Amino acid sequence: MDAAAQFKHLVPILKTSDADIAKLAEEAKTSSRSYQKVLACVFTHWQDLPTDYPHLETWPKFSTRVYSAIKDIARDAGSGANTIVVSSGGAIATITQQVVGLPKTGAYPLFEALLNCSITRFMHTRDRISLGSFNDYSYLHSLGQMRSGENLVTFR
Repeated sequence: MDAAAQFKHLVPILKTSDADIAKLAEEAKTSSRSYQKVLACVFTHWQDLPTDYPHLETWPKFSTRVYSAIKDIARDAGSGANTIVVSSGGAIATITQQVVGLPKTGAYPLFEALLNCSITRFMHTRDRISLGSFNDYSYLHSLGQMRSGENLVTFR
């Protein structure tokens, strides 16, 4: 998911119809709270774009692509195999949203909740994928405690 391109192409459009977004977009350069608010608006606007929107991969294409990739990985894995896939929050949230059967509006709340380096676990057969755990970062607390109480938990 190309959030930078989404901001570049969609924030100017959103700013023309919403004065609050214009203010938040300016504040987002220095405020993570404002950035989150703009990101939520951009993400949900992106989900509703027509399928042939210029300069951006649309939600339907992105959603189909990432879910197809995880289904291919599950199909190609051997019986009893453990497979590790490293990805971004957008892809993880989208796959989770689809696996648990949420509507597309369920993807952003999952995306927003994800922490850096968290682990989401899927269980699968060749034909079925299910959610084992989501956004687990408990190991970061343990590792931080081993490093004199350092906080290793971070967002975007």
